[in-house]
Amino acid sequence: MPTSDGRTRTFEAALWLDMLKVEGSDLVYTYMIETRAIVIPETIKAIRALTDLEADAKASMERTN
Repeated sequence: MPTSDGRTRTFEAALWLDMLKVEGSDLVYTYMIETRAIVIPETIKAIRALTDLEADAKASMERTN
């Protein structure tokens, strides 16, 4: 999906219609997550913890999120 400046936007999670299936009363699906959405925030929190930049884990998570 292009943005107003013409760049393409990458969503953090994608769910495609052709990856959905109903089996009885169950919905079976596959979804994909942009790995940077998980890896980068967790790395930032780890660096803060290792360098004592943020001693409180909850405060670090709130700051990153």
